[in-house]
Parts: sequence; structure tokens; C-alpha cells
Amino acid sequence: MLSFPTDRTIEEWPEIANRMDAHNWDDFTLERKGDLTGWLTVKHPHRYSVWNNLVKEIRPQVDDWIDCNLASVLDDLARSYVRWDLLHAALETRFVDLKKVPLFYTEHVVPAWQAGRIPYGWRGEYPEGALHLE
Repeated sequence: MLSFPTDRTIEEWPEIANRMDAHNWDDFTLERKGDLTGWLTVKHPHRYSVWNNLVKEIRPQVDDWIDCNLASVLDDLARSYVRWDLLHAALETRFVDLKKVPLFYTEHVVPAWQAGRIPYGWRGEYPEGALHLE
């Protein structure tokens, strides 16, 4: 599973989640998921056909990882943001073998986590620009 900064306290997460809200992180990441699923639908429909099965397979693993590693530091809102990002990062890795696949999570979000930072928004017009990082 992915690395994730665990040095935050539960008291810090509401502020981080508020930043995610203020920067429309959920809308932005939903658009990035749409980039991937739309691309798969057109370019590799046979691979897209297993998307829901992959979600069913990966979601419990993500939830278990969050429960084991982050439950004591996440409030419910932050947990939902983290769950979404981890789930879609894991899903995206299932398609990295495809040429020209749009990779938002593995190119941007995962490296931020591995550096101990928390992404909460995007500056600029995607794909130009950069993550807002906590």
C-alpha cells in the first residue's frame, strides 16, 4: 500500500479537510477520475469493463489500511478524502501498463504523500500547474 504522512493529529485534520473543501479537491479529483475512466472507455473498453470489480476488490484493502494506520488521526471528513485518494491511486496503478494513460494520482498525489505532504488542491489549469500541499 502507499506511504502516507501519519504525523498529523486528529485536531489538525478538520483544518486540512476545510482546505480541501475550499479548493474543491473532491470536484477536482472526480474530474481526474473521469479523465481516466473516460479514456479507458474509449481506448480500452475491455479494461474499463472490470472497473467496478476492481473497486470492490480494492476498497476493503484501502479501508483496512486506513483503519490500521490512520484511524486515530482522521476525523470522518478527512477519512473520506483520504479514502477517495487512496482508492483511486490504487485503481490507477492497475492501468499503468497502458500507453498514454492519464495518471494523476501516481504522477502527482503519491509523490506528495511519499514526501510527507498532503495534497488539498490544484493551482492553475490542469494539467499545467501544481498541487496545493499541506
